[in-house]
Amino acid sequence: MYMYFYIAHEIMMTLIQLSPLAYMKSGHLNTHTHRLTNNMMYIP
Repeated sequence: MYMYFYIAHEIMMTLIQLSPLAYMKSGHLNTHTHRLTNNMMYIP
């Protein structure tokens, strides 16, 4: 389950790097998603 979030995070970050415009449009959402992913990763 954690691997799913990790892969999703990697894909998201790659898409952001490849598409600066998309990052600008959804920067707020990406910030929340990134925080949520980190929380999932660190749940013991």
